[in-house]
Amino acid sequence: MLLIVSDPHRRAELATTFKRCGFAVMAMAAPDEAPPSFRGQVVVTDRQFYTPAWLEQGAAHVVVLDDASPLFIDGGVTRVPHFYTSFRIAEIVLNLGVERIGD
Repeated sequence: MLLIVSDPHRRAELATTFKRCGFAVMAMAAPDEAPPSFRGQVVVTDRQFYTPAWLEQGAAHVVVLDDASPLFIDGGVTRVPHFYTSFRIAEIVLNLGVERIGD
């Protein structure tokens, strides 16, 4: 999983929760820190970093933390209110059926 969240506290909270749920997490503050290859991974990102290019470059799914939108799933993109708890966001990602460590 690629986690791109600018707020360091929120990023740490989400990374910890996703790790507890069995995801391998690469957490960063901005997309320019992302590895060149993330094919098949879930990208969880702040709204300001969202681009359709994540899917075009091979992301399995993109979860956009976006307070301007209610929970909304459209193909490979899920928009989640940023204020959801980290556990609620992890539950949503788990329900997408994406692979975790050991799956």
